Amino acid sequence: MIYSAKVAHTVRTAEAFGVLNSPPVVDLARVVERKNRIVEQIRKSAYKQVNKNELLTLMEGGPFL
Repeated sequence: MIYSAKVAHTVRTAEAFGVLNSPPVVDLARVVERKNRIVEQIRKSAYKQVNKNELLTLMEGGPFL
């Protein structure tokens, strides 16, 4: 989401660099969807790494004591 904000800022300030454009419209729903895809990719990768490590046990569910 931070990167999306940086992109929007770059587009908004493009005229300072001689690039003419119309004001950008940020579609927050699409920004959140992109963020969710990235988080899911990271999560899947992390699970794979934990499962490969014989010294770790992944315990999913609720609170564990």
